[in-house]
Amino acid sequence: MSIEDDDKEPQTRKAYREHQRQSDDEFDQRDQKRIKAEREYSRMHRGEKVDQPDQDIPDDVSEFRSKKIVTGDQKVHQLKRKLNLVIIGLVLAIIIVYLVLFFVG
Repeated sequence: MSIEDDDKEPQTRKAYREHQRQSDDEFDQRDQKRIKAEREYSRMHRGEKVDQPDQDIPDDVSEFRSKKIVTGDQKVHQLKRKLNLVIIGLVLAIIIVYLVLFFVG
């Protein structure tokens, strides 16, 4: 709700800026609380997920799982490779279209 809805009168620039600043401050506070709660939840559940499943799994299976985990850097590298392949494919497709248009048209 804005101040304009309450008063049904036009706001001054100063009042509007103050209202916007107040709204931004409230949003920042809510966002900080949300981030804090998410981090606490992540810390709490991260320990449970890591500790509990490996207790019942034999060593060779847990080693297989640990080798299969992909780190952030590996994901970035994979995405870079895929993007490069897509770019090369598009360039080749453009060249093929130009060649077809040149020889056919």
